[in-house]
Amino acid sequence: MPVDLLLIVEGRDDEAVLSALLERPKDMGICPITFDFRRRSGAVLKEGVNVASQERNNFRKVILIWDHADSPYADRTPQRAQGIVQAELNKRTLRGCSKAITVDPELEIWLWQDYSAVAQALGVRVQDIERWLKGWQRALKQSVGDRGLQDLMERRQVNLQRDSAQTLLEKLPKEALKWVCRQAKQKADSQLRGRIAQKADLKKWERNESFRWLCQQLRQWFPPSLPAGQMPEGIGTFLNCSHCHQGSLGEGVEGAEPLL
Repeated sequence: MPVDLLLIVEGRDDEAVLSALLERPKDMGICPITFDFRRRSGAVLKEGVNVASQERNNFRKVILIWDHADSPYADRTPQRAQGIVQAELNKRTLRGCSKAITVDPELEIWLWQDYSAVAQALGVRVQDIERWLKGWQRALKQSVGDRGLQDLMERRQVNLQRDSAQTLLEKLPKEALKWVCRQAKQKADSQLRGRIAQKADLKKWERNESFRWLCQQLRQWFPPSLPAGQMPEGIGTFLNCSHCHQGSLGEGVEGAEPLL
């Protein structure tokens, strides 16, 4: 029996967040669904379309989701990157049954839309989070000996003299999470990310464009009144999705450039 939704993700951290979200169907504005994951560390773009095509009998809908920063398409806009991948999915007869989503810069930016959820998951106060982030800003200015971090900041166009603590967080959300976890003497692991997603105010998360893309697509595919395992009339199943009457939001344009 195919699952309602397959998600092809970077790794365990992203899986933990998305799994926690899908286990909150009411808060996500969808009906309960069955779902599964395929992890392709650093290779969602390279392998995801093939995985989706090869496994088309195992699910009804599929989402490819990856970090935009440092990806092969980092020099394009997120919308353009998604269009390129969506066009490839459409060519594989996945039109209407697939969605490509890139998170700019990386999925940890979702976690930071609600400081209170981060604080609750760590067992600290929001004031502690804010204080630690200010300390992180000072620490970055003193990190000249960390070549890896310096390279990362250069790729993300970080300006330590100009960027505020909030701007730094928006450019380096994963590094910010690692920092506050160190201050709280906890691991920045997939379990923590899942706890944050369980506790988060998702209305705040929807301030982020890529999270809105995810919610809008899921709500189109799986409206709240729909029983698990049943697809909306007119959308069809994965097996005949090339004939779907209703497509994915933001599909790629015809003639888009090929995958890198």
